Amino acid sequence: SQAQLLGAWLPTWGIDYRRIDGIDNGQLEGIDLLELFEATVHSYRHRVAFRMAAGGKEERFTFGEVHRYAARVGSYLMAQGIKRGDRVLLVSENRPEWAISYFGILRAGGTAVPVDPSLTEAEVVNIAKRAAAKQCLVSEQAAEDFPGLFTALGEGVTDLSIGDHVVMVFMPSCGHCDPCAG
Repeated sequence: SQAQLLGAWLPTWGIDYRRIDGIDNGQLEGIDLLELFEATVHSYRHRVAFRMAAGGKEERFTFGEVHRYAARVGSYLMAQGIKRGDRVLLVSENRPEWAISYFGILRAGGTAVPVDPSLTEAEVVNIAKRAAAKQCLVSEQAAEDFPGLFTALGEGVTDLSIGDHVVMVFMPSCGHCDPCAG
């Protein structure tokens, strides 16, 4: 079951989910991922959620920071017109900002469509088209790897920064280009 799968995976954070406020006796049945995240933030706001080491430097994100940044992403998406159930493409390598963006999509009510950045540009465009994505969130690295993606998905590219970092490049669907017109 999903609860068993989550129960097997979640303790890797070292969190006893039976003791989180808002989760009755550790029962995960019927609780969605966003509710679980919110409860975790409430109970463990200052604990480290993600660590990333790159170039001899380590970055840490607490659950509180992840929550705050995800709220920014969610607010941005809602301001761009994302509504409950709208699909949002997420093209990024494995990094903390991927999870931040994922939770931001959920907070906006959207449905995340995660895309493996090792796919070809044509495959990513095809997935965007088939998913009828209303927005596309693309990491800086993926944007460099897919230079034709901006042209294929339309105008209006903007950056969203979290703290001092540009996290994702947002490409709103335009409604008239090939992938968006579906």
